Amino acid sequence: MIKPKSFQLLTWAVFNAFCNRKQEGYISVVTDTETKKIYPIPLDEEHKTFVPRIIGLGLNDMMQDPMSFSRFVPTLIATAFDEVIGVRTGFSGMESGFGVRHTREQFNLAHNLVKAFIELGEVPKSNNFKDWGIDYRYAM
Repeated sequence: MIKPKSFQLLTWAVFNAFCNRKQEGYISVVTDTETKKIYPIPLDEEHKTFVPRIIGLGLNDMMQDPMSFSRFVPTLIATAFDEVIGVRTGFSGMESGFGVRHTREQFNLAHNLVKAFIELGEVPKSNNFKDWGIDYRYAM
C-alpha cells in the first residue's frame, strides 16, 4: 500500500501515478478540510481503506464512527488527452457504504481547493472544461 501523501498541485507526476483509477482518465482525490491538504487515492485502493490511514486509523474505525471522517471530502477529476476536462465533488464509497456525511461548507471548501489544485497545476485544463459541481446527496 502506498503511504498517504498530500500534494499541493496537479503535477504531471501526480497525473502519471494516479490517473486511470476505476475508469480511464479518472483521478480520485480526497480533501482534508481541516488541514486543506489534497490526497490522491491510489489506483488499487478504495476511499474507505485509504482515508483512515491518513490519520493512522483503519476501516473498523470508519465503520464504528463514520462521522469522525466527515472532514475528508472526495472529488473526481476527469481527464482526456492529457487535459483536465471536468471535476465533481461529493461521492465515494465512504458516503454510500459507510454513512460518512459532510457539511455544505466542507463540500464547498473541498471543491474550491481541488479547483485551485487543478488551476495552479501543470496539467492543462481543456478549453471545454466542465465544473460538474457538488453532489449534496450526502450533506448533513
